[in-house]
Amino acid sequence: TGPAAGLIADYCARAREVLLQSPVNARRIAEGKMPATHVFVFWPGVRPAGMVPFSECYGGLRAGMLSGVDLLTARGLADPGALFLFGHSYGGYLAGRIIARDHRFRAAACCEAVADLRLLDPVSRHMHAGWLGGDVGRMPQRWEAASPVAHARHVRTPVLLIYATSGNLAVHGRAWRRALTGAGVENKLTMVPDTDHVFSSGPAQQRLIQTVAEWFERHR
Repeated sequence: TGPAAGLIADYCARAREVLLQSPVNARRIAEGKMPATHVFVFWPGVRPAGMVPFSECYGGLRAGMLSGVDLLTARGLADPGALFLFGHSYGGYLAGRIIARDHRFRAAACCEAVADLRLLDPVSRHMHAGWLGGDVGRMPQRWEAASPVAHARHVRTPVLLIYATSGNLAVHGRAWRRALTGAGVENKLTMVPDTDHVFSSGPAQQRLIQTVAEWFERHR
């Protein structure tokens, strides 16, 4: 639902046409494997408590957020040696989880991203408790496992951290920096003053774009 619902639905429908022409799918079909047929846009959150895992629903099959990257590189539309990862807000949280498991990216930028679920405000903690099957006191291991800072030792990608100085997520930027620095991971924390979570002012947007561009260019 929402103003973008029609656009997203059209995107998902058109993706089927592209996938049918994919050489990756042609190879899978030749090998007797199931081809990819659809693209689904979804919120990259944690699986709600009680929800049956995808693999159990579909006989061991697994779904991956990076399948699209695999497809683009296989088709020659993306250079596997020059990939960069950027995520804002919940996308930044997802980027933080990705770089702890996948090391293909030359550099990453996490913008206004949650780094430690335990540092969330009370309302957000209550919401996440429903997804994680209990609050942090009852399920401390789940809360830690779902927090990017807990996996900093596995990160190999240089990480740029960008946060609004006056925002309520600044504490996550500092926590991310401490964890990454302690793990020996190259990182840079940039605090942008006089802006909000979505960097709505013109100067803030320019600062964001310039900072990210310089970081990616540095690691190109």
